[in-house]
Amino acid sequence: MVGKTRLTKIQRNTNSKNFKINQEAKNKITVSFVSLREAKTYLKSKGYYYAESYNMKEDRFSLYKNGSYFMELMSTFDYLSTDSIEMGTVWQIKQL
Repeated sequence: MVGKTRLTKIQRNTNSKNFKINQEAKNKITVSFVSLREAKTYLKSKGYYYAESYNMKEDRFSLYKNGSYFMELMSTFDYLSTDSIEMGTVWQIKQL
């Protein structure tokens, strides 16, 4: 019976980096809304406040802040719901 072999320092560092990347990806929040008012109400209910805005033509992007956490509110042209074929402006909120 052979015992377990110990990982090298390089392998341990690589594994810890991969774990951190996967852990951060699991904790990311992504929410979609059809209305800008609903999206802003959601952010306000979570305690985020307006920080900055970056707009270029039809692309709208805003940053909201709560302490050291940031959320981005951006507009995209996508399907309004998963069951319909109607397309329009959808507001997505993502955690940075």
